[in-house]
Amino acid sequence: MHLKKLGFVNLILFSSALIMVQKTHSVTSSKDIEKIIPEQSNTSPECIALSRRVLEMDKFEAAKNIPQLMKCLESESYLGNGAAKTALAFIGKPAVPTIVETLNDLNNYKSMDLNDPKTKEAVEQVLKKFPDINREAYLKQIARKEPNAKALGSILTLERMGPDAKEAASTLIKILQIKDTPDEIKLHAVRALGRMGEIKFLLQVVQGQEPNIDPSWGAGGIETADPSVAATTIPTLRKALKRPDGKPNVSVISALGKMGSAASSAVPDLIELYKRSDGYASYAGEALLGIGTEEALKATKSYRIKKGTYRSYLDIRLNAALNSDFNIFTGLVLGVMAFIGIRIRPHRKILCGALFLPAVAWVINALWIVYCIKGGPTGRTDIFLPLITIITLLAIVSWTVGLILPQQNGTGDKNLPNA
Repeated sequence: MHLKKLGFVNLILFSSALIMVQKTHSVTSSKDIEKIIPEQSNTSPECIALSRRVLEMDKFEAAKNIPQLMKCLESESYLGNGAAKTALAFIGKPAVPTIVETLNDLNNYKSMDLNDPKTKEAVEQVLKKFPDINREAYLKQIARKEPNAKALGSILTLERMGPDAKEAASTLIKILQIKDTPDEIKLHAVRALGRMGEIKFLLQVVQGQEPNIDPSWGAGGIETADPSVAATTIPTLRKALKRPDGKPNVSVISALGKMGSAASSAVPDLIELYKRSDGYASYAGEALLGIGTEEALKATKSYRIKKGTYRSYLDIRLNAALNSDFNIFTGLVLGVMAFIGIRIRPHRKILCGALFLPAVAWVINALWIVYCIKGGPTGRTDIFLPLITIITLLAIVSWTVGLILPQQNGTGDKNLPNA
């Protein structure tokens, strides 16, 4: 009897532990689920509801919904935060074989062959059914090497899974080596391989050993790898910076910057690039800031100042475009400046009073922003911003000239003594 009780107690403890494990592998808060899978994450309400239910299940139960979720990939955008992708990534390894099966079907990612008789027949049927369609534009559209949502969604899901999807690495490599694979598929396939830790293949891509893959994409894949794994590629990436044509791979520069201080050995090479007068200097500057060593920061002191100034400009521009209060405040400040200028230099009323024009313009722009936000015809809150900015700068110049020009007798200023 004692043994039976003991067995019963153990069963209860085991069941409780299993429930706890299952709970740790599911999302129980409905608010959390709504944040993870928003309404805009799929064009099908049914797929959104299914994906949300999956996140509430334990992974064993969730895996039963893999076929339906794969079908849902067809109805969501290419964005990486789609509902079905999120649910499949949550399921993890059990979903990988089904995803691999989808990717092994070449029809899921190859572009349409307009020379194929079946394709020609289908095209003619569409054109007959919709006579208003521009034939030439339609043919160009369907001939684009654009993957369907299911194929790209599958690869984006593998990218999110990372090391759990390592089983799919050979399939992704095969897809990358096919010449006609759409660029968008290749771009995300290398990123998925990086997340899986398949560095050896990505280094081959960087070195130009894979003729059907852009070498820059290999570096882009390395960027997504675990930092400790990516750090092993630094010697190869440094060599890739020095190309015979003198044009370094921008993705290689970026990848080095993402590695932080681990890439300190590449700092001299990046400083050399930073000193160039072409467009590569800014990429090298960003990479040096990312590495962040004392040598790197010292070399980019002037760049950091320029970057800070530029960001301040962007912040001001963003406020000017979206914040009506900012516009009103700017208008009031300019108006006060104009009033003070006229009081100090009454004989320079035109020059100093020029600030009244942009002051009024900023207030009008504030009203325009409010109108756009409430459903105006264009929704472009920054449409007048360039013109107002130019007017403001010219008016400030005029106001400054009015203040610094010396006073002259005979100008009609009543406060001046007679000669």
